[in-house]
Order: sequence, then C-alpha cells, then structure tokens
Amino acid sequence: MNNMSEKSNEANHVKYWQHHGAKTNRNMKYALCDRGVERELKIIIIICYACPWNGTYNDYLDHLQELHADLECIDCHEHFFAINSFEEHREEVCVHRSIPCGLPNCMNLIKWYDMKAHYLTDEHQHKLIIIILEYNNPKRYKLQIQNYCEFIKKEFNDIQETIAVTFSVYEILLNNFAHLKIEEQEIKTNFEKNFSKIDELKKYDNENEKALKELSESYNSIQIQIESIKKLREESLIQILDNNSTTTLRFNYPNISSFSFQSIKFRTSQYGHTFSLRACSTIDSQQKYLSIFLTLHNGEYSNLIPYPFLYTIYLTLWDQSNQQKHIEYVLKPNPNSTAFIRPTSEKNDEFGIMKFCSLEYLTDPKSIYVRDGAFFIRVFVDFLNTGQNPFQSKDNDDDDNVAIMSTTKMMTE
Repeated sequence: MNNMSEKSNEANHVKYWQHHGAKTNRNMKYALCDRGVERELKIIIIICYACPWNGTYNDYLDHLQELHADLECIDCHEHFFAINSFEEHREEVCVHRSIPCGLPNCMNLIKWYDMKAHYLTDEHQHKLIIIILEYNNPKRYKLQIQNYCEFIKKEFNDIQETIAVTFSVYEILLNNFAHLKIEEQEIKTNFEKNFSKIDELKKYDNENEKALKELSESYNSIQIQIESIKKLREESLIQILDNNSTTTLRFNYPNISSFSFQSIKFRTSQYGHTFSLRACSTIDSQQKYLSIFLTLHNGEYSNLIPYPFLYTIYLTLWDQSNQQKHIEYVLKPNPNSTAFIRPTSEKNDEFGIMKFCSLEYLTDPKSIYVRDGAFFIRVFVDFLNTGQNPFQSKDNDDDDNVAIMSTTKMMTE
C-alpha cells in the first residue's frame, strides 16, 4: 500500500514539475525576447508614478521594491509592487501557499511544502484505497456501459433527425435549382434580345450625338446673336447730346426719403465720351441732401478720342413750373482727377456732388421740381468754352440758384 502511495505521490510531483518547468521555459523565452527592450530601458530616465523620484530602469525597480511594495503575501509575508508578480507568486512560487489535495473525496487545503507528508498520511491513503476499490467495482462498469449506451442512442436519434432535416432541405434546394435553371434560360433569352437592341441604341446614340452637336452649335450662334442684340440695344439706349450740346435725363421719383437712381448713358457725340449720372439721397450733419454722381465710362471709341476730359459741365435740376428757378451746378474738371482720365476698366470712379441741393426741394408736396412722379436733370457740355448756360433765361439774372464747383474743390472737401 505504501508503494502505491509513493508512486502516486511521485506521479503528482512529476506532473507538477513538468507543468511548472514548461511555464518556466516559456518565461525564459519571453525574457530573451525582451532583452532588447530592457537594454533600451536602461538608458531611459523614468519618473516614479507615486512620488517625485526619477532614475534608470534598474534603479526604478529597486526603488519600487523598497518604497512602493504594497502587495503582501498572506502566507510568507513577502512584498511586491507589481500585481502580475504578486499573482504569479501566489499561484506558483510561494511554498507556504495552500492547495487542494486533488482526490475527489478529499477537501483539505494543504501547504505546498507539506503536500508530500500529506500524501503519506493514513487519512489520504484510506481515501485513495476507497477510490481504487470503487473504480474496480463491476457494478460501476455496468452502470457506465448503460449510461454510455443511452448516450449513444440519444446521439443516434439526433443524427437521424439531422439527416431527415437535411434531406428535406436538399429537396427544397433541388426545386430551387430547377426554378433557377428556368430563370437562367429566360434571362439568357432576354439578354440575347436586348443585345440585339444594343446596336440599334448605338445607332440612335450616334444620331442623337450628331443632332446634339448641331443644337450646341445653334445655341452658341444664338448666344452670340443675343449678345450682339444686347450690345445694339444698349447702344440704342445711349443718348447723344443735341446740336446745342445738351441732353435731358428723366428720374422717376416715388416720393421716398432714401433712394438711388441710375440714369441711362449719354454720349457727348456719336464718337465722343460716354457718361452716366446717379441721383441719390445723402445725410450730412442731420441734414438731407440730393447728391449727384457723374461717371465716365469706357466707350467703344475711347482709344480714338483725347483724354483727360477737360470741358465744363453744367448740371441743372429743372424747374417744371416755368418760373425759371432752376438749381444749377457748374463742374470744371481737374486734369489731375482720376475721374476724368482715360478709363482702363469698364468705368472710372464716380465724381460726386454731395450737396447738390437740399432734399426738401424734392420732398416738398408743393415742389416745383417734381411733377407726375418725376424730376429732370439737364446736362450741358461747354465745348466752345463760352461760359454761357443755355438753360438760364436771358430775362433771369438771378444767380442765387447757380453754384460753380471745380473737381479740385470737390477733392479737397
């Protein structure tokens, strides 16, 4: 009996050391792989996670072991700072740890270093003999065989049910396969029909492409014609000064206090300079004024006529009551003003008369300058430098409503 117990103990110890030795070999293999990393860590300065200490990796391990080893083994009272080292010690290394005996009917926890002595105790030997006798009992074999037969029978029934389900699924798959073959034939037939139509579609596509190209060319031609018509229309809307070098510009006035109206363009002659006026309301020191802005445009013949524009321009807000109380401004262009040089873009900057007159001349219900919702500004260009205003009546020598302003004065203001 003692020989059997010793053999059992030896077998258990062999199994344990085979398992422990294999794990130790794996750890050594991992350690070899990590040597390169450890060499790198030796030259890195590490800061402690729990205190201001810093130093190399090896010194860090000693520091942790000395000051931060807070994990204690309850069996041997050894301290650890790393959880994985602590768990490995508790499960595999500590000789004072308690482990189960291993026999099914032995529930004792035995110290690892006392396991060999436990195996030799009468209690352990007695329980081991009982297990051997039960294992060699013929009734036990019969019961095992019955249980195994029941298990085999159950497995066989499960296999039969699986085969029946498999055959039913197979029949369904066969039917689906037959339907798929029919659908495949139909698809093949439709594909052949459609393939024959592809050539016809290609033919139609070529014809459509040709027609689209013709439409595109026609569209481009129409666009060119539209642009030409727009240009001709704009030119037809441009007024040209009459034989007296004057023109009249109409502005619709909806009787509002804030507005900005742009006039049509006017040209000094058929091949002359092109201008436009903008009339708007402005406010200066809480006083509202009618302001007029003059713009010199880049015309069709700008490269053929002289610049800067130096002729005196008379602007007159027309009295529609025939009382000859016109409000007039005389502009004498400054040759250094950028508003009257040759335009390098579509138009030059505006030249503004900010205080042409008080806005009350228009907003007054009894205004003599607004009739039927419109007021007029008449323009005269003194090409001959006569100094005479053709809009001023010979019988009216009152110059109170006449203001003379040069562009130099306007720029300094």
